[in-house]
Amino acid sequence: MEALKDSGGKKPTTPTNVVAVNSGAGTSAIISFTASEYVGKGTITYTVTSSPSNISASSATSPITITGLTQGSSYSFTLVGVTDYGVSSDSVTTETIAIGQNPGAPTIGTATIVQNVDRAVDVTYTAGAAGTGATTFTATSSPGGITATGASPIRVTGLTAAQSYTFTVVASNAFGSTSSNASNAVVAGNAPTVATIGTAVIVQNVDRAIDVAFTPGSAGTGSPTYTAISNPGATEFSGTSPIRATGLTAAQAYTFTVRTNTAYGAVTSSSSNSVTAGNRPGQPTVSSVSAGNAQVSVSYTGGTGGTGTTTFTATSNPGGVTASGSSPITVTGLSNGTAYTFTVTASNGYGSQTSPASSSVTPVAPPYFPPYFPPFFPPFFPPFFPPFFPPFFPPFFPPFFPPFFPPFFPPFFPPGFGPGFK
Repeated sequence: MEALKDSGGKKPTTPTNVVAVNSGAGTSAIISFTASEYVGKGTITYTVTSSPSNISASSATSPITITGLTQGSSYSFTLVGVTDYGVSSDSVTTETIAIGQNPGAPTIGTATIVQNVDRAVDVTYTAGAAGTGATTFTATSSPGGITATGASPIRVTGLTAAQSYTFTVVASNAFGSTSSNASNAVVAGNAPTVATIGTAVIVQNVDRAIDVAFTPGSAGTGSPTYTAISNPGATEFSGTSPIRATGLTAAQAYTFTVRTNTAYGAVTSSSSNSVTAGNRPGQPTVSSVSAGNAQVSVSYTGGTGGTGTTTFTATSNPGGVTASGSSPITVTGLSNGTAYTFTVTASNGYGSQTSPASSSVTPVAPPYFPPYFPPFFPPFFPPFFPPFFPPFFPPFFPPFFPPFFPPFFPPFFPPGFGPGFK
């Protein structure tokens, strides 16, 4: 009673809102409270005592940290306020809590796009110090608050295409949680879909080249690149359809696939048809031309051999009259008296090359020499008809043979010769 009297006759009220929490350090707890109301002399000191173990800690203010506890054990705590004159408030006991260590804060790693998985990001991290008991790691997106749990890397799915995200990783156990810093920013997106392979074809007049056609699939997010890949050789050629594969090996059969690639994945088509690469023939040279009756003989020399069978074709200018074969080629159906030049083209399944033009040459008709003398052409030979010819009638009149004739031509014959001779 003397103490109460000395303190001014007032007893402190009971502290309120008393809550005990595990500190996360592994051997301590934190008790927070609302201080007592007190009207009197001196101050109030608050003391917390654990149960079990009767470990105590005191402070004039909230909160009070009590240390020396045993990790993995459970405790309740009793709080009481005592004035400088020894007058105590009523005590308050907390709920029982477990004491343990929080996990250490994770160190954030790199957030990366997951190849060929639409709108997914892998988040890597390094775990901090181990806490008490099992630890769960949870990645959370910003924006959106989309979460996923697991070991590193944590895969976060269901994001929005073309949206930029950062991520944090929280480590949590039964005693508390800690969070990493934010990751790098990464844009989620969709992977492309596979291209449909078309027909691979020989490129005419380009040695050892093949064009590979395809139809693109869905582009996904971003701009795809397309790459044709040869088999054999695994040589890569990039572009749009058709992609041209060059520098191949002559007489080698190839198939091709087309790979579609973006930052969000790569997909490869089925194989194309088989095509054999090759060389076109070398350029031929016209060596000589000689005229005949409505025709010209064209001699040439072939260039280097190409891949497969080569065809040689001579072409006239003017007229574009053609004939094919080995040297010499005879071009018929020309016009006598017309000057022509000729080229020779060597061609195979891989292209063609054409020679320079030849020198000019003019086909000619033969002169009107025996066996007939105009204007008497068969069957009109007055008055003699085959097989009844007078002596020395056409085809020749001895002793005059072409081209040497005396100035007597039918119907003008020398005396005693010709029709009605005796």
